[in-house]
Amino acid sequence: MIDIKSLYQNELEDIVTENGFPKFRAAQIYGWLNKNEKSSEKSD
Repeated sequence: MIDIKSLYQNELEDIVTENGFPKFRAAQIYGWLNKNEKSSEKSD
C-alpha cells in the first residue's frame, strides 16, 4: 500500500492520471493532504 502523504506532487499526478482522473485532481488532493502542515507546526 502506498502512503500518499509521503509522495511528491508529481508522483501523485502520475498515480491520479494512471487511474483515469484529470491531472488537476492531484493538485487538489495534495493540497488537502498538506493543508494543516503549517498550522500543526505552529501548535508544537
